[in-house]
Amino acid sequence: MKIKQKILLFLSMFVLMVGTAFAGSYREYAETGFIKLVTTTDEGFCGLLFTSSLSPYTQQSGDWRCDTPGGKNMLDFATTALIQERRIIVVFRDNGEKGQQVLAISLQ
Repeated sequence: MKIKQKILLFLSMFVLMVGTAFAGSYREYAETGFIKLVTTTDEGFCGLLFTSSLSPYTQQSGDWRCDTPGGKNMLDFATTALIQERRIIVVFRDNGEKGQQVLAISLQ
């Protein structure tokens, strides 16, 4: 009985350590700047091209699902910020690829 408990404890600790090692692979960060382009697709995705205030010659791209009410609100907000050339804060989730996922857009 003791051996089974030790093996079970070892396996549960192993699963816990492996799960936490892969859980932190995404990084969320906020950038301040201006939107240069807003796009939509027929599949329900929206995208933006963003220029940071700190490095205006560096552009980032991000996308999100815009077939939900929250996604449509972000699309309207991004379009309004683009037209009015307003400085905004965009929260990205870096997934290691070229285009990051946009989590939030707000006015500065």
